[in-house]
Amino acid sequence: MLVAATTIIGVAASLVGFLAFFSPDMGREMIRRLRRAPTYDWPTIPVQIRKAQHRVLILQTWLPALRLEIPCWSKALEKEGVDFRVLLADQKLVPYRLRSREPVSSLLIQNVSDICEFIESYADTARSKMQVRFYSTLPFGPIYIIDDDIYWGLYLSHMDSMAGPVFRERSGSRLGKEIISSFQNVWQDASDRTGTLSVAQHFDRKKLDHAREEVDFARRAAAMAAKVSRQSGSAAREAPSRRSFICILRHAETDLSEASIITGALDVGINAFGRTKLRQLGDHFEREHWTAIYSSPARRCTETLAEILKAEGSAIQIRDELRERSMGDLEGFSKHEYHRSLPQYSGLDLLNSFHAAADGGESYCDVFRRVATFMEGIVQQILEGDKVLVCTHDTTIRMMTLLLENLAIEDAVSLEVSNADPVYYVSRF
Repeated sequence: MLVAATTIIGVAASLVGFLAFFSPDMGREMIRRLRRAPTYDWPTIPVQIRKAQHRVLILQTWLPALRLEIPCWSKALEKEGVDFRVLLADQKLVPYRLRSREPVSSLLIQNVSDICEFIESYADTARSKMQVRFYSTLPFGPIYIIDDDIYWGLYLSHMDSMAGPVFRERSGSRLGKEIISSFQNVWQDASDRTGTLSVAQHFDRKKLDHAREEVDFARRAAAMAAKVSRQSGSAAREAPSRRSFICILRHAETDLSEASIITGALDVGINAFGRTKLRQLGDHFEREHWTAIYSSPARRCTETLAEILKAEGSAIQIRDELRERSMGDLEGFSKHEYHRSLPQYSGLDLLNSFHAAADGGESYCDVFRRVATFMEGIVQQILEGDKVLVCTHDTTIRMMTLLLENLAIEDAVSLEVSNADPVYYVSRF
């Protein structure tokens, strides 16, 4: 009973807002349409955006499935003459929205971040330009105006317009003309000054934190690169025997890595081809007198070491810092086609982004933090004369290389790391 009363109150409050924002006739028209069953056709909106010939006008910031729609925005902007406008809620409205309820607050921040990134990405490449303004009035819900079609939704007490309902009008209809007129009025009254949105400021601070973080990473990398140097060339295996060194080895090939499947935290063993390649390394690794041997907990790493060392398990120290980057819900999908299977990540390159991560997964940045501290300790060991073997994974080796060679982040992230191909770093002292 209480829930029903709350819903009725929420609907009534919404309608009062509508009547205040629009004309009484329009309010009556909305009530009439509410009596009909709404159509849930948000999935058609990205298609309409992509095909838009004249204009794409978008009202509101928290949009349904924004990450799915942004790639369609880019398609629209590839055409010349598209009038592409986005109205974002001004900071005067943000406190109201953030006090409301989840998922509005978190989605608001995420959507503003996505929109800011999108604007920055397409600012110089789009054939049509996107215009962004901030408004301080309170419209009744998200609106898309695409060519002659208008999609509009209503906020109800227990049903946010992010999920529906959605109504469709033609711009030539009386209601459609009212909606477009209201949009244009809000657009005219909106500010064309960017950076006034408090969640946008939050995003700017986040970017600033990333910048400071990367400065710290570069400082740590410069310190490590001054202590060790990479041993390369045909003498790579022989030269380290005469000095203290670190040997970093990616595990041997697995069936998943051979098939370009995102493995992440999945625990798989090495395959027959991987074992064959390891036999070519065995004699060299068995002859070496290792001070310490470290391994990722993953079976593909412990099997690699068992194959080349024939050593007792107790001689190998398992370190959690060396585990592969967790890829969350991307694990088990193709590296080249995961967007097709997981459309929520459409337009996002999660495999090569330093700061972004899939749901339930880690970013490169997360991996760097745990790997860097571990490797700084290993460098100290070789400065004291130790010979250290580390068996780990593709992503962790990239972050180790960033640290030990002071690489640029983009170079480290795109680094090719071969299976069962040892890399040596020797002390400079």
